[in-house]
Amino acid sequence: MTLKKKALLRIGTLALLMSSFSVRGQEVPQEIKNETLSSEEQHTVTGWNFDWDDNIAFMPTVIVVYNKANPKLFIDIPTGDFAKVRSLIGVPAVVGKSSMYKGVNLSKYTLMFPEEGKEVTETTENSYKYFRDSLKEGENYFLNDLKKVLGGSGQDWQGPVWNDLVYALSDKKRASRTTVITARGHSPEAIHEGVLYLVEQGLLKYPVPLENIFPVSNPEIAKRFGGSPKETSLTKAKVIMHILDEMQRLPISDMAAKALNSDGTAYEKLHNWGFSDDDFKNFETSVKLLSAEVANKRWPKIKINVFYTAHRGHEQDQQSLVIMSNGKTREQTKAEKSEGFFCENKAKEM
Repeated sequence: MTLKKKALLRIGTLALLMSSFSVRGQEVPQEIKNETLSSEEQHTVTGWNFDWDDNIAFMPTVIVVYNKANPKLFIDIPTGDFAKVRSLIGVPAVVGKSSMYKGVNLSKYTLMFPEEGKEVTETTENSYKYFRDSLKEGENYFLNDLKKVLGGSGQDWQGPVWNDLVYALSDKKRASRTTVITARGHSPEAIHEGVLYLVEQGLLKYPVPLENIFPVSNPEIAKRFGGSPKETSLTKAKVIMHILDEMQRLPISDMAAKALNSDGTAYEKLHNWGFSDDDFKNFETSVKLLSAEVANKRWPKIKINVFYTAHRGHEQDQQSLVIMSNGKTREQTKAEKSEGFFCENKAKEM
């Protein structure tokens, strides 16, 4: 079945996202209805949310930047490098700060995108062409890149939260509550094919559900959440807020176990939610917008955890934060890190 045909089957499935959260008194996915829920699962919800590139996996996908004077001159920048140099592209050089990248002055280069309304071909200037679905029938850039990294030696392709993803997807109930929010613009079906390939290879036990995949540069996804394919950080935050709104509606039983609250001052019955991203702009934007909403009491039943998963070469250090009820943030405690996020040893212990 082609991706286009699969896309037709997807109409309406985005509305099912939160039906996959399994709590007492709520609908759960058909494939797990007959399973026995633990007492914790009956009364509270934990949502696992991941960015893909340089977070789950280091992909070989490149971003193309073009020379302003002559677009036929271009350079390919891997995603990990792009997160570090994106602020230099097309911006006049600042005294004391280099605009050079591998011998190229990035101030003379820019991102280019197809003109709206004009036909797009394989040769059209498009900085994110490899982050979109191929125009060739049957070709899947995302799946191709996954096969490339898996064809190499070692585990260098595994990102900082790979083990967390493995743990989240090692159980059907957790898998049903796992979402991927990525800046890519593929169809969700294209990314889902890649996830299914990882399952086929024995690297994941269960896949991320199709309806839980949100490529925010995809026009359909961006439009649904009132965002823009060109403003991925903002659109990611809007998807996150939608997910939190749905989680907030889920009840918490009187029999639910207590956990350290958002302020770190007492133990309360709360849903637990976390999001990780390696791009500091995405992280910073999400924290800023979510913090303002938390201060306005938009999600009082949810403890919100946010993770900046910087890897080697990034200017900022990794951060594991909890958004407090006043909209400010605090560092996670050691005990909180063992509650369900960044549990790097769990995948190894299974």
